[in-house]
Amino acid sequence: MQEGKIFTLKEAADITGQSTKTLQRKVKEGKLKPVWGKKIEHFEDRELDIYMKTPEYKNRRNK
Repeated sequence: MQEGKIFTLKEAADITGQSTKTLQRKVKEGKLKPVWGKKIEHFEDRELDIYMKTPEYKNRRNK
């Protein structure tokens, strides 16, 4: 598996075609891992860096 890459929440939303709220929910559910280990409730900032496994989250707008 490829190394994950660090994106801001906004960049991740652009890449996946999902909303920032959806990605925040996925972080909360443990599907995506935030770079630092605070609880998701503290991530009000949309520039939150999240860790995404790049192969799993390809651009879904083209499907």
